[in-house]
Amino acid sequence: MTETNEKITEEYLKKIQDEHPMILLTFDKMLKAIFERNPIVYKRFISSVLHLDLLPDEMDLDDKNKEFVLSKYTEYSKTVDFNVDINKNILINIELNQAYFKDVKFRNRIYHAKKISLLLNKGADKEDIKGLEDITNIQLNLNAKEKTNTLGEDIVVPYSIVTDTVYVNNDKTYIRYLDYYRNLYYNNITSLQEDDYWLALLTAKNYVELNDILSKFVDDDLRESIVKDVVILSSSDEIWDEYERRNADLLVQYTIEKRLENEEEYIQQEKENIQQEKENIQQEKENMQQEKENMQQEK
Repeated sequence: MTETNEKITEEYLKKIQDEHPMILLTFDKMLKAIFERNPIVYKRFISSVLHLDLLPDEMDLDDKNKEFVLSKYTEYSKTVDFNVDINKNILINIELNQAYFKDVKFRNRIYHAKKISLLLNKGADKEDIKGLEDITNIQLNLNAKEKTNTLGEDIVVPYSIVTDTVYVNNDKTYIRYLDYYRNLYYNNITSLQEDDYWLALLTAKNYVELNDILSKFVDDDLRESIVKDVVILSSSDEIWDEYERRNADLLVQYTIEKRLENEEEYIQQEKENIQQEKENIQQEKENMQQEKENMQQEK
């Protein structure tokens, strides 16, 4: 990767876009690389999107990816883990989903539960378990595939339907639909908060759009720093190769899904045709029977 000292202008960004297109921030390895290059971005993003009552300089981030190995295999919709401990009392797992959330929500819930179990050593006693009550366990699901302008955020907690009670306040799953925030940004439905801008930013399609969105909520120094990082990372052969491989995997998955969908539609249509044919035959039988009855009456 080559550092750049170019002044960030719209002309420069358009030129760079033509030379090497921007890798989308919804690619998990890209987003993680941005966070690693600039921890302030990571802190501001987490604090804002998860509504934490913490300023960036009050947050001590400890990467826990090596400790929390949540999956032993690679999935087309999940290739990089985001697991971080904040101030040793807030554990966060970020899932940047490329599949529809309905298809991965059970898997992600299992990861969420497993993260807590990994905190306990084998043979943990009651005091170890009680200590977990002081730890906030959060999973953030960022959904890039759904197209929606009606639902932006959902928050899931352990809840009793019968007693209408939230049983555990420090165990939460935040669900964010990125397309909602893109629509919010471009339609100016309400005055946007910082978290709205961060989530809209993840949907940026090119460098110019990235720069424009950043200009609305961060200072010029941080804006230029983030844009330069994205330019540099987008020219990384390692990240670009994985990005193209991921896109190829997604294309294969999409093709399979469409083929299955078409086959299901074809089978359903054939079933309907057969049913219609049965009804036509039955109608013909009834008509013939009616004709016989009419002939007998004439005799």
